[in-house]
Amino acid sequence: MQQRKSELAKAEQAFRLAEVKLAQHRALLNYQHNQMQPISRLPVELIVRIFSFVQNTVVASHVCSWWRAVALSSPRLWSSLHIHPSKGPNHLASLLTRSQSQTIEVCFCPLPPIPTPSGASPYSLPPTATQYPEDLVLSPRVVEVLKPHVSRFRVFELHASIPGTWLTLLPVLNERADNLAHFHVFTTLADDVAKLRFFDGTPCLESVNMTGAYPVAHPSLLSNLTLLRLESVPHQHRPTTRQFTAVLRACPNLISLSMLDAGPTIDNFMPTPGDPVDNYFDPCIDLPDLQALAFRDYDGSTYEGSGWFLSNVRMPNLLSLHLMQVPGRGVARRIPRLPLLQELYLWAPECPSRDIIDLLWKLPNLITLELPAIRAPLEAFAALSCPQAPPSDSVDDHDMMDLDEEELMYHGGHRSSYQGPFKKAPRYEWMCPKLERLGLPYVPAAEGKLLGDALKRLHRARCKATEEGSLREGIQSIMAPAGRPDSFPSDVWAWLQARVLIRTFQDGNMDMLFDSLPNSWKD
Repeated sequence: MQQRKSELAKAEQAFRLAEVKLAQHRALLNYQHNQMQPISRLPVELIVRIFSFVQNTVVASHVCSWWRAVALSSPRLWSSLHIHPSKGPNHLASLLTRSQSQTIEVCFCPLPPIPTPSGASPYSLPPTATQYPEDLVLSPRVVEVLKPHVSRFRVFELHASIPGTWLTLLPVLNERADNLAHFHVFTTLADDVAKLRFFDGTPCLESVNMTGAYPVAHPSLLSNLTLLRLESVPHQHRPTTRQFTAVLRACPNLISLSMLDAGPTIDNFMPTPGDPVDNYFDPCIDLPDLQALAFRDYDGSTYEGSGWFLSNVRMPNLLSLHLMQVPGRGVARRIPRLPLLQELYLWAPECPSRDIIDLLWKLPNLITLELPAIRAPLEAFAALSCPQAPPSDSVDDHDMMDLDEEELMYHGGHRSSYQGPFKKAPRYEWMCPKLERLGLPYVPAAEGKLLGDALKRLHRARCKATEEGSLREGIQSIMAPAGRPDSFPSDVWAWLQARVLIRTFQDGNMDMLFDSLPNSWKD
């Protein structure tokens, strides 16, 4: 029996050795097989680029030894950190080690991430606390691991929807963030977040995005900003015009400004004791670099906030303007002359057509026009279909230059004060002579055919003017957010398809946001 047991042990040992050799042989065959695959022949730089589109780099690094070696050799792949209670300090420390000296993107999510519903905006507020059985708080140990790396922050994102979940982050928020370029806050705790002071210094900060709160107590964040976006600020936490003036004066280099349900409320603009008087009795603000402005407000009670902004903020280099005002009855009258504006999106259902036409005369370089909801879009299209006399009750400076000295003496003596009975015949000009792209407005079903006929007339008239040389370009494209409207005639749609490029958009893509600007604008 002892001899038999010894022989059995030797056989089992030989079998285990055979299994190990077989596993090694299979691994070698798999390695050779993987080496023959097309993806293994790609340069390492290209594989790293492909991995950068993978949401979870850890999963990609566990596919095979080659992929793991490639992933671990690229610190940039480990520079995006999503921190929430389900991941402990060891996991975070490992990611920070792999990222080496790279600047990092930190997203603080006190709640487990929930998949974004299909079609929902990625900037919508996080779920409420009632959807969770308990308050999940970030471990202080995790914060201790993160604190020495604050100087490496390039992006900082904070989601705060449960009171107290962000308190453990205070040691991090008190540090200096020398490389921070983008700062985002999404919160339902407007009172708490508004009182926070974020970071001791941010000399490289370029963009601030705040949803649900307003940066009243954060002047250190604003000095070098080029992009500021405020969204969904509760009405009781909206800034007054005085507070908003202080914010805009703190960031004079803004290129893009979005106020989506976050516009200021009107106050009496009176100074408080100790305030510099000149800053508050002169509400005019200069934003010479501003190129993109978005203003949306569904609350009619705050409409005057947008009117105050348009009347008091000088933005001579504005290229794109998106306004969604309900009711917005007089918003078009408040828009100043914008000689460089190239794109206008105006949603103002109660705005009179006369105001729209007068506004279009102020935009000589307009290329893209979208009037999705105005009171009488057909009248605006008719005015764009033929030359019109500019809205002026007297001769302008150009006409005055055509009068000789004798005529000037007869009609008042000075060029600047000429108001005599003599007026030259009005000049007829094309409104928006550079217009190339036109958006389809929303009209009742009964007006669908009228809209189709108006578009055909507009296209024909501008094409003819282009051939005659009075216009540089005709209508090149039509923008229809959801394709052909149900009320729009199919024969007119086919007629347009044969002559212009029709651009359609998926829901959620036309959201009046300016998180990024074309490179040509930045240049």
